[in-house]
Amino acid sequence: MPLAPPGPEVVRFGDCALDLRSGELIRDGNRCLLPDQPFRILALLLRHPGSVVTREDLRREVWPDKTFVDFEHGLNAAVKRLRAMLGDSATTPRFIETLPRRGYRFVGDLAVAPETSDPAGPTPTSASRGNRVRAAWVGGILVLVLLGAVWFRQPARSVRTPNLIRLTSTSGLNADPALSPDGRLLAYASDRGGNGGFDIWVQRVGGGEPLQLTSEPADEAEPSFSPDGTEIVFSRRNTGLYVLGALGGTARLIALAEWARTPRFSPDGRWIAYWSGFLATVVAGGIPDALASISVVPSAGGSPQLLRPQVASARYPIWSPDGERILFLGEENTDQKLFDWYLLKRDGGNLVKTGAVQKIAAAGLVAGPPIPAAWSASRGAVVFSTNEADRSNLWEIPIAPDTGRISGSPRRLTFGTAIERSPAVAASGQIAFSSVVENVDVWRVPVDERTGVATGPLERVTDSPASDRLRRISFDGKTMVFISSRTEADEVWIRDIPSGRERQVSHGGADDATISPDGTRIIFSRVEVGTRSLAVVNAEGGAPSPVCKDCGIPADWSSDCKHLLLGKGQPSRLTLYDISTAEQAELTAHPTWNLHQARLSPDAQWVAFHTTNSPNVRQVYATRAVAGRSTVPPEWVAIVTDHGCHPSWSADGSLVYHFSFRDGAFCPWVQRIDPATKRPMGPPRAVLHLHSPRLRATTGAAATNDVQAGYFYFTATEATGNIWMLDDRRD
Repeated sequence: MPLAPPGPEVVRFGDCALDLRSGELIRDGNRCLLPDQPFRILALLLRHPGSVVTREDLRREVWPDKTFVDFEHGLNAAVKRLRAMLGDSATTPRFIETLPRRGYRFVGDLAVAPETSDPAGPTPTSASRGNRVRAAWVGGILVLVLLGAVWFRQPARSVRTPNLIRLTSTSGLNADPALSPDGRLLAYASDRGGNGGFDIWVQRVGGGEPLQLTSEPADEAEPSFSPDGTEIVFSRRNTGLYVLGALGGTARLIALAEWARTPRFSPDGRWIAYWSGFLATVVAGGIPDALASISVVPSAGGSPQLLRPQVASARYPIWSPDGERILFLGEENTDQKLFDWYLLKRDGGNLVKTGAVQKIAAAGLVAGPPIPAAWSASRGAVVFSTNEADRSNLWEIPIAPDTGRISGSPRRLTFGTAIERSPAVAASGQIAFSSVVENVDVWRVPVDERTGVATGPLERVTDSPASDRLRRISFDGKTMVFISSRTEADEVWIRDIPSGRERQVSHGGADDATISPDGTRIIFSRVEVGTRSLAVVNAEGGAPSPVCKDCGIPADWSSDCKHLLLGKGQPSRLTLYDISTAEQAELTAHPTWNLHQARLSPDAQWVAFHTTNSPNVRQVYATRAVAGRSTVPPEWVAIVTDHGCHPSWSADGSLVYHFSFRDGAFCPWVQRIDPATKRPMGPPRAVLHLHSPRLRATTGAAATNDVQAGYFYFTATEATGNIWMLDDRRD
C-alpha cells in the first residue's frame, strides 16, 4: 500500500501519546521508550488510521532484509510487546485490531493537536471517520511546516512528564550505571571493549566520547562514585574491590573477596560497604560461602569488618543520607526465602526490620525480592528495582529519615517493557538505570563423549526474538522439540537440525513437551481450567490426539517408546504411564521433597532427577526404573549433593550432565558415574564456563538441556542493554 507522508511529531490517542521524534510512548503522563520494531509498527498504523496495514506492508517497512520465517516470528513478538506497553488486548482491542492472515488496523480515537490558544485543545477523531482523520493529519502537517512544532493537550490532571534521556547506544550490554554526585559523569560496566567481558567506562552525561578505565581479563562491574566525585570503586570478579580515579589512573586493591558485590561509599567518603555471596534468587544450598554477608572497609585501605546482623543472609547495602545507618535486603530463613529490608548501625548494632517488602508486595510486586539501590535525600525515598524475569521497572518508596520506617506506598518511576534495573541516583535527584532486553534461545556445544567436556565453540541453534526453550532431542540428534512464544502464546515447535527447518506442531497452547527417542512422536501438555491434559502428535504433521487428563508433566519416553515418565502431584512424584494400556504406576516419591526434570537412562533401567529439598537446595539422584515397583529414598543413589539440577545422561549412561552454581556462575557440569551402581567417580568437571555477562543459563528461562549425537544442547539467555537517565526532579 502507498505510505502517507510523515505526520505531526506528537500524536495522542486514548490515554496515550506517541512522540515520533524520540520514540517515546506517553501513557498516563509517564514516558517509556518503545523498542525500535514496536515503535515503527505503531507509527505506521497511526499514519493509516482505520485502514488495514497488511503484513506485507509491515515486512517492507520494518523487516526488509528478513526471511519470511524470521519476519513472522519478529512481527508476532513485536506486536505482543507493543500491546503490553499500550495496555491493549488482542481479544478486546482498544487500539490495534488483528485481521487474521491479513494484518492490523488502528481502531482507537486519534487526536492531532496543532499549536493553539484554544484551551479546549483538539477534539478526538474516531479512526472510523477516515476523511476527518486524514484532514486532521494534513492540518497537522501544514502546521508543522509553518510553525515547526506540534503540541498535544495534556490530561486534565496536569502531571509533569519526566524527561527520559538515552546515555549509551551500543549493540552490546551496558549495565550497572553510577552517577557522580553533581550528575555530570556516568560510570558503567560495558562489553564494548570487545574482549567478551565487562570493563569500567566513564563518560559525560551531556555527551562526548566514553573513556575506558579498566581492561583486565576478569569482569569488572558495579562502579560507584565517591561523595566528592573524584574516585570510583568497583568489583573485579574472583578478586575483590578496587578504587581508581574517576578519569583514570592505577587501580588500588581495597578488599580481597571472591564474590564482592555492589560497593558503596559512605556519605563522608571514609567507608565502603559491600556484600559477598550469591544473589537472592540463586539456589545455592551446599556451596561454601554462598550465603550472603555484609562488610565495611575503610576507603583508604585496611581490614574489612564483617557485620553480623541477626539474619540468615544480608545483601545490597546502601547508606542512609546521614551515613549513620545501612539499609539492606535481609533473609530471615534461607530455607523459606523470607525477605525484608533491615536497618543497622555502621558497627552492626541496633537491627530494625522495616516491613518494606510486605508494603511493596501489597502493591502487587511479588515476583522477586525488591533490590534497594539508593537512599536519596532529595527524593526522601529509597529507589529500588523489581526482579521479574522478563520485565521489571524502577520504583521508589518513602522512608522516614529519623526512624527509617516506611512512610508511604511505593510509586512507579518507569513504565517500559524491558528489564529496567540497577538505578543510581545523583544528589540532585536524576536517576540513571540500565534497560536490558533478554533473548532466550537454544544453543549447543560439541563435547568429548568420553569426558563430557566441551571440545569446540558455542553455536546458536535457534535465533528468534521470541522465547525458545529446549525440551528434547531425538536419539539420532536430528530432531529437536522446543517451546516457543513466537505466536504470542507458548506452543510446541520442532526443528530439523540438519536443514534448520522449523514447524509449529501445537496450536492451542502448551507448557511442556518431550519427543520419542526415534523422533516420530511428540507428547505435550497444556493446562485448561486448572487441569493438565496430555496429547500426542506425529512429528511429520497431523492433528494431536488426546492421551489422558490430569496425568502430570511429560518428562521422558522409555527407549522402546512404550512408557512415559511423568511428574505428578504435590510434592511432585515420578510415575510411569503405559501408553497402550493407560495404566499408571508410581516409580518413586519423597514425603516432602519435589522431584523434577526426570530423565530415563539410555537403557531405561535407571532414572535421574533433581530434588527440591527446600527453596535453597537442589540435588541430583538416580534410582532404579522398575515398572510396578516404587523405590524409596534410602534406595536412591546420590550423584550431586553440593548443588545440582536438570540432569541428563550421556549416550552410554556413564556420565550425568547437570547445572550448578559451584563456581559462582550457573554453568553446565558433568559427573562420571560407575556404569553398574551409578555412584559418582571422582570430582565433577565443568563442561564449559558461562561467565560472560552477555550469555547466561540462569536468566529468563530454566536451564533445560540434552545430550545427543556428540552435542550438549541447552537453553540460554543473551542480554543486550543500554543506560538511560530519568529526570523527574520536582522543581
